[in-house]
Amino acid sequence: MKYEEICDMWDKDSKVDMTKLGQSTIYCAQLHSKYLRLLLIEKKELRQLEAKMKILKLEKTEFLLYGPSKETQQKGWVLPPKGNIIKVELPLYLEADHDIISLSLNIGACQEKIYALESILKTINSMGYNINAAIDYQKFMGGG
Repeated sequence: MKYEEICDMWDKDSKVDMTKLGQSTIYCAQLHSKYLRLLLIEKKELRQLEAKMKILKLEKTEFLLYGPSKETQQKGWVLPPKGNIIKVELPLYLEADHDIISLSLNIGACQEKIYALESILKTINSMGYNINAAIDYQKFMGGG
């Protein structure tokens, strides 16, 4: 799921009909369930991406230090123009590697979605209190 899709869903789901506050409190539980499920899915995705990153860094390290293997040749990996590199240069080459950068961007996007979903859940948790306060205010304004 994309970050924009989460934001669009929340834009729709966050609307509270002031004429149906009682139903809105029930709707909070449904929203919580929906966004909690999305959060758990994204956290699982993040763990998988982080595991892939560890494997990729190990494979790239071995590739850069010891040269190509059958597997790395099949993946289309190419050594830098200077050939094998020394250990001291390794962090520089790993940070600039296109595969690692791409996976790192995916991890960052997943972390942003998790942050957004956690923020939405915090809002949903407080939404019940806010709705109850609005109901109490309507009672007060109605003279009751």
